[in-house]
Formats: sequence, structure tokens, C-alpha cells
Amino acid sequence: MTYRTTMWEAVAVPGGLPGLVGWAADTAVPALLAADPCCQVQLYHSADDRLVIIATGGQTAPQVPAAPDELCERPPHQWRFQPLGNRIGQRLRHTDQEEGARDGE
Repeated sequence: MTYRTTMWEAVAVPGGLPGLVGWAADTAVPALLAADPCCQVQLYHSADDRLVIIATGGQTAPQVPAAPDELCERPPHQWRFQPLGNRIGQRLRHTDQEEGARDGE
């Protein structure tokens, strides 16, 4: 199983989202790109001061560096994912075909 995508999520301290975003832009993203030049990185934030980094590596899931403790309400969470690729599309097509057969199509 090859995991290629990492989702990292942190909750900023009250009023600290700009600092956490700054750390991500100045430290985390350059570190991810230095470790894997093929890495694609996206940053997201929410209304409740969460920052999410989604990084997809060329061969393996990237490791997001540790954020400074003073920027985060709690330790960040990090998960690794692997793409489903065509498997989900094939499964959906197979399910549609079964339903069509039951409906008399």
C-alpha cells in the first residue's frame, strides 16, 4: 500500500491563525517542497481557526514538520491517505449496471 497524501490539521490559539498560516507558508511548505520537489501542497483554513495542509508527494506521503507549540491549541493531527484511483469509478459503474439490470434496462 502506497500512501501519497498527508492531511495535517491544527487548531490555532485564540487570535493566532495569522501566525500559524505564516509558519505554514514560511516553514512547512518550503520544507515539504525541499524534501520532495514533486510535492503539491494546499493550505485551507476554517472559520473556527483551523489550518489544514494537504500535501501529495511524488512517491510517498510527505511529513509535515512540527509546528511551534505556542501557535497551536493542541498537538496537530496528521493522517496519511492513498488514492483510490480507478477502483472507485469501476465500483460505481458496476453498481449502476447492477441497478439497471434490476430495473429491466
